[in-house]
Amino acid sequence: MKTQAIATTKELRSAVKTVLGACKGTVLELFLDMDTTDLEPTVAEMLCELDDLNESMDNYYSTVLQKVDLIFNRFDKDGKGVIEGAEYTDCIDALVAHMKSEFERELLEAIKKNIKAEGKSHEDIFKDMMQNKFKADDMKRLVIEMVDPDGDQKITKAEAVAGFKKVVDEIEHDASSKKKHIDDLADAVKAAMKFNNDASVADLLKNMDDLEQGMAGYGKALLNQTAEIFHRFDKDGNGVLEGDEFTDCIKTLLEHMKSEFERELRKVIEVQDTNGQDKETLFKKVMMEKFKEDQMKSLVTQMVDPNSDGKITLSEAILGFKKVVDKIEAA
Repeated sequence: MKTQAIATTKELRSAVKTVLGACKGTVLELFLDMDTTDLEPTVAEMLCELDDLNESMDNYYSTVLQKVDLIFNRFDKDGKGVIEGAEYTDCIDALVAHMKSEFERELLEAIKKNIKAEGKSHEDIFKDMMQNKFKADDMKRLVIEMVDPDGDQKITKAEAVAGFKKVVDEIEHDASSKKKHIDDLADAVKAAMKFNNDASVADLLKNMDDLEQGMAGYGKALLNQTAEIFHRFDKDGNGVLEGDEFTDCIKTLLEHMKSEFERELRKVIEVQDTNGQDKETLFKKVMMEKFKEDQMKSLVTQMVDPNSDGKITLSEAILGFKKVVDKIEAA
């Protein structure tokens, strides 16, 4: 679903009439609904939430990435954008613990449903089968293969995107069908990191603006466009836009918003009866009245940095960049 446009054709037409004195103008309200929470879920809870996501959900790709980002940052204590050393050990242990917990739950449910206890309780059967079926060392190796496929004892953000979801989906009957979608997600991130797109950031933003939810390949295309734009600004490659990177990103997004506002306004003025007033003069008057750069900059910042920490993560970018490019459009 698109965010509400900041200025529809109808509103721009009304603004032009206001400047001309033909009618009273309406106040353009700037708002953005934000979901905020003060709760701090545990890593185990976040892994369960990641496990519950499936590809039929709205905003599947961006939601997966957002959840992975939160989990990744819990382990990435030094903020380098790579999980290594003690962080790596803690991460693997947590993922193995989740896998074991899910295995236990699935196994116990299967035993109660399919096995008639004769001389042994379901609990005793469960314990025997756990000893025979769940080998901790084997599961640990499997987890490492999924989140650290190159075996360098480091987990990058791209590896986490693919690996974390694979781990939580591993103990499920329909796990194989889900892996295709999460592989697509990881491939999109990796492709964007190669910087193989020669288009300018402005062009990439326009391309993103053209994406419509419901179109074939929407999720992967949105992720690719967002990741490509994100990594153009992420000069140090640490997976977070901060400092000068943050400033440059906000400036570019604001320029895009202003350019789109100007384009829509010119279209409205072109077909408007201006009562003899010069169209360029009228355009400048409406721009001064309706496009307040400080307000627009604040709005852009709210969309891409909702927690106001002066940083933009990739998951925030996926949700925020699209909101920015969709904010000004013809109704």
